[in-house]
Amino acid sequence: MYQPRQEPPEAAHSCPAPSPAPWSRARFALTALALALMSCTAESPPSGGGDGAAQQDAGPDTVDAGEPIGGDGANGDVALTDADTAAPDTAAPDTGAPDTGATDTGMPDTGAPDTGAPDTGAPDTGAPDTGAPDTAAPDTGAPDTSAPDTSMTDTSAPDTSTTDTSAPDTSTTDTSAPDTGMTDTGTPDVGANGCTSEQPCKGGGMCFYPGESIGCGICMKPPNPCQSDAACPKVGAKPGVCEYRKSDCTCSGEKLCHAGCLADSDCATGLACDAKGHCSPAACTQAADCPTHFTCAQGSCKRSSCKSSSACPAGHCVKGTCWSSPGFCSFPPP
Repeated sequence: MYQPRQEPPEAAHSCPAPSPAPWSRARFALTALALALMSCTAESPPSGGGDGAAQQDAGPDTVDAGEPIGGDGANGDVALTDADTAAPDTAAPDTGAPDTGATDTGMPDTGAPDTGAPDTGAPDTGAPDTGAPDTAAPDTGAPDTSAPDTSMTDTSAPDTSTTDTSAPDTSTTDTSAPDTGMTDTGTPDVGANGCTSEQPCKGGGMCFYPGESIGCGICMKPPNPCQSDAACPKVGAKPGVCEYRKSDCTCSGEKLCHAGCLADSDCATGLACDAKGHCSPAACTQAADCPTHFTCAQGSCKRSSCKSSSACPAGHCVKGTCWSSPGFCSFPPP
């Protein structure tokens, strides 16, 4: 039978006594404690004394038949028992069916967004009508029954004054500023039969100077042409003069006797009556000595030349000279 080795008294407490293990610890914790105790016993010195050197047990420990592996508890043996007395887990495993719920496959909301324009009308901020009701009493006055005014006669005294006693207007000088407006140089209206540089004759007509003779269709050969004034008798009070005039229609420009002039008024504009009764260009020293539309040239007045009526103040340009009236259109005589 196995006899455990006796420990010396001084070494009985060289290793700590085991502390009771909690019943709730696992089996591996008790096994670890037993191995620690066995290691501590192997390191203790032999009971026979000696020099204290450790001696190894030559033979292994034997266990008697019938003795439990953990010892009987006598002679220092420690009985090892299974401390795990917890009941095994008998709970039934989880056999619940897995969640097989169907996936939400609902269609998403694809409705068009509300794009209607917001109401931007201005709010009614008008103040409420708080006027008091009309409580005036109605007009109950009697109607107007007075007779109408039928008088028609003015009985006031008449105004018999006849004399104007206001002071007379003695001012005689016009002190207003002179009119400096520009002259109208627009093309004048010459009528349907008139002609100017701007408005020639139409339909084949010819333009003539104002008062000019249109001549004759067939020239004539005068039977008694004159050569000088001496051959011409007086015509009334006017002296007789020998002159060529277009209206005589002579074929070779022969001269005939005509009544001469007595004054400048017997001559056309720009001409003057000379001492012999002939109308000749008026003498001048400057343009101011000549009538309108004339200029002074070589001591005599002659008509101003022009290319348009704008060069003739308040006049007309007729065949290259200025006149106070437009020319006239006519066909040549037959």
